[in-house]
Amino acid sequence: MITTDSRSDGRLMAAFLDRKDEEAFEVLVRRHEALVLSVCARVLRDEHAARDAAQAVFLVLARKGAAIDFGRPLGPWLHHVAYGVAVSARREREARRARERHAMTTSTNPRGGEDGELRELLDAELDKLPEKYRRPLILFHLEGKSLEETASELRSPAGTVATCCASGWRDAAPERCRARCSRPSWPARRRPTGRDGDSRARPRGRPREARPRIRFFC
Repeated sequence: MITTDSRSDGRLMAAFLDRKDEEAFEVLVRRHEALVLSVCARVLRDEHAARDAAQAVFLVLARKGAAIDFGRPLGPWLHHVAYGVAVSARREREARRARERHAMTTSTNPRGGEDGELRELLDAELDKLPEKYRRPLILFHLEGKSLEETASELRSPAGTVATCCASGWRDAAPERCRARCSRPSWPARRRPTGRDGDSRARPRGRPREARPRIRFFC
């Protein structure tokens, strides 16, 4: 049963802070929730998001209640906090959606049709490969890790990883897909000097090459 509490906002907050009177705080929430919800709803334009934001506002009230001047009305303070919380929630939502859109555009083929089928075929062929080829291929070519990062994660020599990447790519990638992909900087080029007697080294002063990447267009 809902009863009317005639105590002021300051007395209700004091009861909550001094005696942990949760019922007093619930009265505060009921008294001001319409204002807080309306502000959050106008900013977020989503009922569920507005309710989540309103809950966050009252958590701020519970945490900072001791510092509030209850000689002044509580409503304007709650309005200010509600607006700030809602704007922050909206900003985070927009950033999350932007990341999701970016992930979708980079993980799906904008040209669709045949290219989408080729990507699906490539995924299927990768899945069929033995693990020693599949793991370095996915790390190096699909996740974009450098040869050194891939070797470190697999705890294998860089030369071995380079060989697996090159051999596995030839076995896994359909010919049509290889033709539609940009030419990768094959990791075999980055084998340490001295392998199999090869003592060639990059001349001093030459700028360091960018980490090899393969860019899929299929």
